[in-house]
Formats: sequence, C-alpha cells, structure tokens
Amino acid sequence: MMRTNGYNGYNGYNGYSNRRTLRVILAFFDCPLIIAGVFFGVFMGGVLEMGAAYHDIVISRYVVWKIIAIVLVIQITFYFFDLYEVINLRKPKKIALSLLKSVGTSFLVLAIVSYSVPLLEISRGILGLSLMVIFALVLSWRLIFWGIYRNILIERILIVGTRDLSQKIAREIYENGRDTFEIIGFVE
Repeated sequence: MMRTNGYNGYNGYNGYSNRRTLRVILAFFDCPLIIAGVFFGVFMGGVLEMGAAYHDIVISRYVVWKIIAIVLVIQITFYFFDLYEVINLRKPKKIALSLLKSVGTSFLVLAIVSYSVPLLEISRGILGLSLMVIFALVLSWRLIFWGIYRNILIERILIVGTRDLSQKIAREIYENGRDTFEIIGFVE
C-alpha cells in the first residue's frame, strides 16, 4: 500500500500535479492569444498604412514561419519571467509587471532575430503594435483566469489551533506554493 502522507496527490507524491495542469492550460490559451495579437497588429499596420511592411508579412510565403518564431519567442520569455508559475497567480500586480518585462524582452529578441534571419524579417512598427495587443490580451486572460481560479478552484481550509504549530502549518502552506488551498482562518 502506497502512502501519500495525507496530501492525496496535490503535491506530486503519486505523480499528479495540479500545478502542471494549470501551466499547460495557461500555455495552451496563451498560444491563440499571441497569434490573434499578431494578426491584429498586422491589421492595424494595414489600417495605419505602414505600406511595404504590411505587404511583406501578409503576402510573404514565410508568414507561417514568422508567426511560429513570434509564438516561440514570446512563450519562452513568458517561461523565463515566471508567467507559468502558478504561485504567481496570487499577485495580479506581479503578473502585470512580469508580463510587461516579458513583452519588452520579446521585442528585443524578435528584433535581433528579424535582423539576423532575413526570412523572418518583421517591421518594427507591426511588431510593436502586435506586442501591445498581445500584452493587453494576455493580461486580460490572466486576470480573468486569476478570478476564476481564485473563486472556484481553491479549497478553503480552517486551521484548528492558534499556537506555533498551526502558524507553522499556515506558513508552510503559503510559502511552499500549496496553491490549491486558501487559509480562511484559525480556531482555538
């Protein structure tokens, strides 16, 4: 008989991880939002008449490769700026700040890639517009997900006791990312 130390799989002892599932959900929904942001940026570039740059990205036979490069770079920077860490979902300000840093870094990386690989050339104007739209879409999605996650998916617990051990338990739950629980209080 396998012991799970009373955690019932929430901490990964038996192979199940709630965090892993939530990371996949975040990444899965980020991908179409990034693609939509790119297309909206291209559309806005056409409306603002950025001329040849608009024509190059829409008519180019390498448009699929350009979009794949954009999606990969942005998702990698999201990963490096901890936007797929579920524990950060508790802090909407941290989400916004990390997202802003990630989009800025993505712009720099994509500009370097655009100049280094001529087939993946993207106009700075269209890239800037696209990244602003992506920032707005992903931030909105993360805040909506945070609201849903906060209200539906978290189990609320009440800790019996108010002494040092119960305080230590609460601190361990909060600090170690047991993000499937919310401590609502202590009872003597």
